[in-house]
Amino acid sequence: MPKLKIERSLLAVGLIAAALTALYKALDNYTVHSLIVSPDKITVAYAYFIIGAWTVVVVTLVCAPIFGRWLDPHFKGIVLGNRAMRLNALCVGLFAAIGTFLLLWGQQYGDPAAITALTAPIMLFTGLMETFWKKTLKLRNAGLPIAVTCVGGFFAAWNESLSIGLITFGLVFLASNLFFAVGEVVEKDGVQSLDAINFMLWRFSSLALIGTVLCLLTAWPFGYVQPVVALMKESLASPWTLLVVTLNMVAVFFAMGFRLALKRDHAVSVILVVLSAQVVFSYAWTFIGDGLKPGAFGAIPDSPEVWAIRIAAVVLLICGMVMMPKPKPALSVP
Repeated sequence: MPKLKIERSLLAVGLIAAALTALYKALDNYTVHSLIVSPDKITVAYAYFIIGAWTVVVVTLVCAPIFGRWLDPHFKGIVLGNRAMRLNALCVGLFAAIGTFLLLWGQQYGDPAAITALTAPIMLFTGLMETFWKKTLKLRNAGLPIAVTCVGGFFAAWNESLSIGLITFGLVFLASNLFFAVGEVVEKDGVQSLDAINFMLWRFSSLALIGTVLCLLTAWPFGYVQPVVALMKESLASPWTLLVVTLNMVAVFFAMGFRLALKRDHAVSVILVVLSAQVVFSYAWTFIGDGLKPGAFGAIPDSPEVWAIRIAAVVLLICGMVMMPKPKPALSVP
């Protein structure tokens, strides 16, 4: 098996993206635990999704002309782009919208360290997609890494409650990662067809538009529209909430910009290995945030046994991801 080669520039940019990714996930967690709150967790997920989705579109429109060329030298300005790029972004936006909603729902059941650990092994799902979709990876070669990653993923969110552990495992590790994996596989073509920044703008716009429609369509039959609108009004009336959400979406802009720019020249699997460092950064953000404002992320486990289990689980997660065999290029037919 060829050795995993990570270029120094990829490692540096990837680690920056990993730190920013862990930061915005921690801020998401803070928001749903301390700012946009309701006894009903689905109402919170609906409200924050809609507010955050449209905020990141505005942030991207403002930041792209200023920082776009710095993130991706291929960016020449905001343009409509080609049809292939827009369709690609539409597809990625659809799956990312569903994955984001599930993630925001799951965020309310755990702290940032636990949730980020559950989102990191997305490489497992991209590998499975390569197995069943592109037929470039044999399942028997991936069986052990898959088992190791699943065991690590379950215990990475351990908090002495089996029911909550199963909920977060199901919502975040299984469901959310599955939808995000589709984007990881297909968005590389969108970036290569134009540039990372314009693709990102189209991706965020598609996510916001499609996600909002899906939220309304699924909320209306179950009577969620009125409480969601009320929670959104309450949240938008708070200057502190608006400031935190806006700064969070700035972090999303830079994290996503760095990650997408790397996809032009580097294999997705290698990028995901570097981005798995977000798990380590998430522990730092969790302890810093809880130290500055105790209870910001809800209840943080204080048992040494729980953290020992989590750290061992993170080691299993990383081992499983590194053990995952790299997909072989599909054979071209002359």
